Amino acid sequence: MKDEMNSPDGAATSERRERNPIGAVSRLLSVLVDSATGSVGVRELSRTLGAPPSSVQRTLDAASATGLVAQNASGSWQLGWEFFRLSALGQRQHPYAEARALLERLQDETGETAVLTVYDRYRGERMFVESVASKFSIRFVPELLTWTHVRRCVVARDTRLSP
Repeated sequence: MKDEMNSPDGAATSERRERNPIGAVSRLLSVLVDSATGSVGVRELSRTLGAPPSSVQRTLDAASATGLVAQNASGSWQLGWEFFRLSALGQRQHPYAEARALLERLQDETGETAVLTVYDRYRGERMFVESVASKFSIRFVPELLTWTHVRRCVVARDTRLSP
């Protein structure tokens, strides 16, 4: 069934998009968040999302009614104030903040960058949510709060560390 719902490149089919309005809004918001200019027109959203302009417009209208997106003076769409309010409230909860102390300890003991990721099985991607960078000049510094296709994780144990 998974193959019926996803194209070979992993994108959801339009049939699935039409049945999942929350997924459609989520994909729309992701495009707006990733936009270099901060606003995007319906045609560009349609091309990016691989959906008909009429479907994109319906999704924009629904998201606009709740304040998640807003139309600017030029007619392009941008993130709305409700999106920013929800983001700020979510940031206050910061569910992975407790891991920071453990990451700092791990970085102190190993000298290497310590990273916490979460995996979204529906996206098939990981997101770097917290990291403590190595003090070495050559180090891995992930871009936080972005989804990535990292498929493998290396976990090592230094015998010098306490159990």
